[in-house]
Amino acid sequence: MSGGILCVVGTTEEAGVGGLCLSGCEEDEKNRELEATVQAQYPDLARHISVASDTYGSIATGTRKGGIVLISGTGSNALLVNPDGCTFRCGGWGHILGDEGSGYWIAARGVKLLFDEDDNLIEPPYSTEKLRSIIFAHFGIKDRKSSQEPGSREQGTR
Repeated sequence: MSGGILCVVGTTEEAGVGGLCLSGCEEDEKNRELEATVQAQYPDLARHISVASDTYGSIATGTRKGGIVLISGTGSNALLVNPDGCTFRCGGWGHILGDEGSGYWIAARGVKLLFDEDDNLIEPPYSTEKLRSIIFAHFGIKDRKSSQEPGSREQGTR
């Protein structure tokens, strides 16, 4: 790992600080454990390794006075850091319990909308033709029934 990182950076000199701002790194105790593990496995990587959450890293990269960040990717998470250092968080609970606004949440709601329309539970205010076409093409299915067949995604269109 360290050789690959050093190659990308273009130097063989030890870095002063290595920062890892990663999704899920919300607990200080676990972050310190990860720092120690990286430092022990790659002692020549940097004199100091620092691990923090991706939300904190986003704010710290932009300003030293605090700020707010909203991450909406596969999951979703938000963090507010006030100038006095106090923090407030929202989200980051994973796709089962939350992650509203994330890519997963948007896609799941799209599929659910189509199923609810097919079951006559709702009448969407707009045409779902394009959404249906995109979802069916992605999963390689021709209709809702084929979406329940084993291996429908791997076997292509039916």
